[in-house]
Amino acid sequence: MIDIKILLITAGNLEFEIVTDSEYDTIVLKMMTENAVIEMDSYDLTNDKSKNNILIKKDDNIYEVEVNMIEFDFIFYKDFYFELLKDGNVVETSSTFKLEPKGRKDLYGIVSKLMFDFERLWSISGTECALFVKNLESQPCPECYDEDLGQRISTNCPMCNGTGQINHYIPIYFKARRIKTQSQQVVTDKGITFYNLAVYTTFSRLDFVLGSIMFDLTTREFFEIKNANEASIGGVRTSTQITAQIIPSNDARIKPLFPLLK
Repeated sequence: MIDIKILLITAGNLEFEIVTDSEYDTIVLKMMTENAVIEMDSYDLTNDKSKNNILIKKDDNIYEVEVNMIEFDFIFYKDFYFELLKDGNVVETSSTFKLEPKGRKDLYGIVSKLMFDFERLWSISGTECALFVKNLESQPCPECYDEDLGQRISTNCPMCNGTGQINHYIPIYFKARRIKTQSQQVVTDKGITFYNLAVYTTFSRLDFVLGSIMFDLTTREFFEIKNANEASIGGVRTSTQITAQIIPSNDARIKPLFPLLK
């Protein structure tokens, strides 16, 4: 069994060191519930990539768990453990551990109250949105992608809509409230351009990267995220305010996203 040394644990992150003699190329973080084991994230050492941006490499054998990227309800009173994989096979498993820091239960109580109030408001004036994130397991399109050239050979492909990838994006659904709609006008060399913006608030702990595309299932509109401000209490992430710009329906970026929506 691998030895996991906890170097630092706060309300927002957990830093640990992996001590083992085994060879491995992937680290997997899993959470145990009463009925199932859920994979929270995996880190590919070969490509230095994290699947869900929860596991971050800090140094040789030293990694960090971004606790604020894990859904709040998953953190408290749950057991977590690591698996080390080599070529897709489990080589070692750690003992279980907790993520919550000692003496911080008051902060989690405050956040729980804020989330409860949000849920009540959401039941009256809320919406469901979809955030499109890149699929690390997407495959090149067999119709328009040339393996020898290493690029797509057509921009008009009915199978992948010209992206060159099959299932290049994955929609992740989350609850949000639309709290403001506004318009801005910008004077350029080509004249006056109008931008329609919407402001959302959510308690989802997704990674709202600037430039990402989201979709409002109520208004059936696509948006490009222009700003995302996270709020926190004592290091515990609470809500996120998202400022997003409406994308016109004829924008080429949203054409391959329509089939992915529920």
